[in-house]
Amino acid sequence: MTKKGAWGVLIIYSVLFSFFNVHIMYLQHPQWFGSSAAIEIAGIAVITAVVFVLVRGLYLFVAKHRRIETVTENRQSRNYLRYFFVTFGIHMLLWGIVFLAYWPGLFTNDIGWQLRQGYGDIYTTHHPLAHTLYMQFFYYFVGGRVLHNYNIAIAISILIQMAVASLSVGYGHLFLYKIGVNRVLRYALVLLTGVLPACSLIFICTTKDAYFSAFVVLGFTLACEYEFDCEIFDKYRAKYVFLALAIVGMILFRKNGIYPVIALVAIVIIRGAMRHDLHDRRRYVFSLVVGLLAGMVLLTGIKKMVGGYNGSINEMLSVPYQQIAYVYTVHEEELSLEEKEAILEILPKAMEYEPQRADPVKDYAEIYNKRSTLVKLWVKLGTRYFGDYVTAFLKLNAGYLCLTDLSYSEVYGTGNGKGIFITFFVDDDYGIEHRSLIPPLEWLYEKLYTDNYFKYVPVLNILCSPAFYSWIVLLLFAFSVIEGDFCSLAAFVFILAYIATLLLGPCALVRYALPYMLCVPVYGALVIKRLKI
Repeated sequence: MTKKGAWGVLIIYSVLFSFFNVHIMYLQHPQWFGSSAAIEIAGIAVITAVVFVLVRGLYLFVAKHRRIETVTENRQSRNYLRYFFVTFGIHMLLWGIVFLAYWPGLFTNDIGWQLRQGYGDIYTTHHPLAHTLYMQFFYYFVGGRVLHNYNIAIAISILIQMAVASLSVGYGHLFLYKIGVNRVLRYALVLLTGVLPACSLIFICTTKDAYFSAFVVLGFTLACEYEFDCEIFDKYRAKYVFLALAIVGMILFRKNGIYPVIALVAIVIIRGAMRHDLHDRRRYVFSLVVGLLAGMVLLTGIKKMVGGYNGSINEMLSVPYQQIAYVYTVHEEELSLEEKEAILEILPKAMEYEPQRADPVKDYAEIYNKRSTLVKLWVKLGTRYFGDYVTAFLKLNAGYLCLTDLSYSEVYGTGNGKGIFITFFVDDDYGIEHRSLIPPLEWLYEKLYTDNYFKYVPVLNILCSPAFYSWIVLLLFAFSVIEGDFCSLAAFVFILAYIATLLLGPCALVRYALPYMLCVPVYGALVIKRLKI
């Protein structure tokens, strides 16, 4: 690409960054702008210029100072193994300390509902059945029958979870080591994944997002490793097996795990057909397809085995529900009686609309036999209030798009175990007793991440923001476009497909964003090592 073309790509990135960040700030805090559109436009222009200068300088810097090393035998295999287990040990140590502070781990989120399934409640796919059965095995069998101690059983399940996550995240760091990323930067990233609450809290919690994140980063790293040097990858056939297993894990532990895989398969096949080298990639494509099909078959098999029912589709309709509810709360007086009745028939709690989460509205939505009515209503209101639809979408997803937004840490309130991540135990009595073995550390974490004091800590407040990682992904993609690097395109499509599923979700949460947050260092290494000027 010509220099003018390259700068044009970075200008587009700068404009998008400025628009989303400034406009969302305007929507959330109009008083900062005096409710003046002119001030907002001026702010967008200024931020665009500043961001362009910064990203242009960053592009020139990394392209000039990168050090090229392919994934070859430039280091002995034992050095790879040693580095892999060093990173594994660092993560287990750092996460383990937090685990002791919250002993026996965080028994929270939807675990109560999952444990009741099959023991009073019916099994439902609202939560991944694989994770539900995993937790039930440790709680009812290991804790109730073998050890007669629920605390120890839950602790064991979390330790296994931590080990799997450490191995997966460690493999991502190993990829950085293999391709010659600077040592200081590598260890800084290891420490980052060791101490950030997105990892240290989620990986000690009874939530499906822990295993899902581990499988995503493993599958993504293997895919990037193949894209970087397929010849070296092809020498180790076991990697194809692990890639397929990682995909199976993704699909089993989150329903939206299927979409990044489908996107990856599609882009690999299309690119292979265009380059006429699809035959050379047959093992790679075969591994992806086998993982995809095996995951879907197992998902269906587990559902039939336990007699599970499909969860409500309301989760998938979060954005349309929010858009309609927003229009109802803002333009109620303008709406006809017929329109208001139609809205309240589907969304009886429309008046309880909250910008940052769809739960108050969607949890009470009545969609049975009313899908066509919903579609007609959504289209009708959208043509009249398109701007309000955009506003509702941006407010719901501000946490993924705006660096200054804090809604992702305030979705369920702050304090008393609520903040970036829920740390309070489920209300029902399950025989799990919280006993902090390091009370001062627990106090610090509660202050930082449930009372949200982290927002006053420079750098930490940015590193905790999902939006920070979203914009890094887009910047790396811009670098790839400049270089015409189509090998990195597959990695971008994978991440983009996952982020797209989040933008259609009920709220912005760190535990939802963690998978792509963990993928950013791997994707960054892939893109930067391929830069050339």
